[in-house]
Amino acid sequence: MLLVPLSTTSDSSTVTATAAGLGGALVRGLLYLFTSSTNCWIRQGTGKLITCVTKANLVDTDFITIVHPSVTKIYEFDTAGNGVTAGRVQVNVSADTTAANVAARLRTAILANQATLEVTDNTDGTLTVVGPDVVVTITENVANAGFLVAAAVVTTTAADGSMYVPAGTSVALTGDRGPQVGVLRDTADGKASLTQVSRL
Repeated sequence: MLLVPLSTTSDSSTVTATAAGLGGALVRGLLYLFTSSTNCWIRQGTGKLITCVTKANLVDTDFITIVHPSVTKIYEFDTAGNGVTAGRVQVNVSADTTAANVAARLRTAILANQATLEVTDNTDGTLTVVGPDVVVTITENVANAGFLVAAAVVTTTAADGSMYVPAGTSVALTGDRGPQVGVLRDTADGKASLTQVSRL
């Protein structure tokens, strides 16, 4: 099989000691060629950044929905401490005040109900949610405009099941495992690129 670039342009990034985002829009069903000039680890999936608000800015019954291929959950914020809508997961924030408190409470609820997700508390009122090697969708129905869900970098380490790519080699990826690739340097700074290709 010969892989032919569809265009002369590609998504490139400097590979550093911190995971970098690459290929933020890999499309399901298409084929891409990942190449790096340095030894590195890569990981594919989806990353989301949830920006929480203070309890005072939440309305009782505000909720977010996390769709995972194996299970979908609706997390409802309970500001009054009197329970949530049947079938939803309670996020009891009645005793909380800050956005950081709300984020910590939401993280606990997610990990208890969707344990395959990786949820990092950034301690600033935000959570980074990653579905390792799967596409995860998060939507929110929070009245306050400050509560946001946006794309985040898929992080990677040498120990989390990522793929090792030696310097100068290429690997083929599809968009089926998520639209983002996290890249982590192994030995030296270098450049990584992701190019859409076709099969011949």
